[in-house]
Amino acid sequence: MTTTRHFAGASAIALAAALGAAMVPTAAAADVLLAGTITSAAGEKMGGVTVSAKAAGSTITTSVYTDEAGGYYFPPLPEGKYQVWAQALTYETAKGDVELNKPTQRNFTLGAMTNQEDWIRQLPGDEFLAALPGDTPDDYRMKTQVRKNCTGCHSASYPLQHRFDEQGWSKVLDLMKWVNVSGIYPRPDGKPTGNIDFHQKELAAYLARARGPGESSMKFKLRPRPSGEAARVVVHEYDFPMEGGHARANDGSDWSLGTPSQMHHIAGVHDAQMDFQGNIWITYGHPSLETTIAKIDGKTGAVKNFKLEDQRTVATGTHGITRDENGVIWFNTRSNVARGHGGLGRLDPKDEKVSVYLPPRSTTGTAGTIDADMNGNIWVTTASAMAGGS
Repeated sequence: MTTTRHFAGASAIALAAALGAAMVPTAAAADVLLAGTITSAAGEKMGGVTVSAKAAGSTITTSVYTDEAGGYYFPPLPEGKYQVWAQALTYETAKGDVELNKPTQRNFTLGAMTNQEDWIRQLPGDEFLAALPGDTPDDYRMKTQVRKNCTGCHSASYPLQHRFDEQGWSKVLDLMKWVNVSGIYPRPDGKPTGNIDFHQKELAAYLARARGPGESSMKFKLRPRPSGEAARVVVHEYDFPMEGGHARANDGSDWSLGTPSQMHHIAGVHDAQMDFQGNIWITYGHPSLETTIAKIDGKTGAVKNFKLEDQRTVATGTHGITRDENGVIWFNTRSNVARGHGGLGRLDPKDEKVSVYLPPRSTTGTAGTIDADMNGNIWVTTASAMAGGS
């Protein structure tokens, strides 16, 4: 699973898998080729540019990168009408429609962005973190605090794409120190996150210097675009349907729109694991009426939901997922209503039967992180320790 927000949004409704040559479908009689060249407005051939294509009505986006000569080449695609777009950091997104019924050449020209705030909005989280000031001991300490406290549940690009004065950043930090990862305020006698509470004043001043109304203290030195072998990867991105008939206002596919938030109804998909047949299994981290886990068909993008009953017609929640050496899928379970004793789920993709194991009440139950060793044991964290079992 890719880690950059451009293909995943971790985060969120769209799931990206970088597939090797063995996973790329072979050409069928109705499959055709799409290729082209990407140049800058100055006529420069642009390598490492991301080019994406999505068929009308499809839930799968395929992305490739241009080579050193600016050329891109998609694997064979089914015939049909496609949206195609090309993107590179600090450049405007170029878009176009193509009708694929024969080998097609579609070239794009990318214009450079002249407003720094426009291309800052494009950046992934790692570029923001790298640009934060850290030359002095105090700045380095605050940079570390941002990395440790502001990137656990979302990319650094989400808060840092915005600009606030010191008072504004203090209000953001005030929210962060009180609200948990599910967006719920604690009890009246709850305690704030100590690390943020202790450093709040310093952090607000530091962030206001970096992303405030005045001149920024950030120093951007963007990494090179992919080249060589790295630029030969093919990425397939799978849309996951939203409940309640919601429509996406921003799904993250156009970087110039910035990193989307949960308010766009794109939260839910949390972790992912591919099975031996090339299908993707996902856990669902937010309260749902339909989904505990789900299977996404790696070839068609079709989604099959699996619901374990919780309470009040709500589906049992999940977080972490892994695959053992026999291809069996394991995941943790937890109540979305009571937030009580978590369990361990097991699913064999061959028959798709789900079993749930509940640990002894003497433990706090399963938490979010899970993995399998080569001895047939499944390891899962609890609220206070790590438990293992076979």
